[in-house]
Amino acid sequence: RQGRYELAERFLKSAVDSEPDNGLFLEHLGDNYYKQGNKNEAVNWWKHALEKYGKSTELERKIREQKIIEP
Repeated sequence: RQGRYELAERFLKSAVDSEPDNGLFLEHLGDNYYKQGNKNEAVNWWKHALEKYGKSTELERKIREQKIIEP
């Protein structure tokens, strides 16, 4: 939210390294990449997150539309 995406990326990568099966961390890392303008990397991480979640309508939509879905 504060626009400190590079710092957030470091923290999220560390979280993913600690808990590689945590779909929420994977999804947020994808969101972070999207906000940095790296759509391909974002979609890649969202796909990994979906594998961990199993089923997520919101995440499936993010992947399909290749963008963050705002509430």
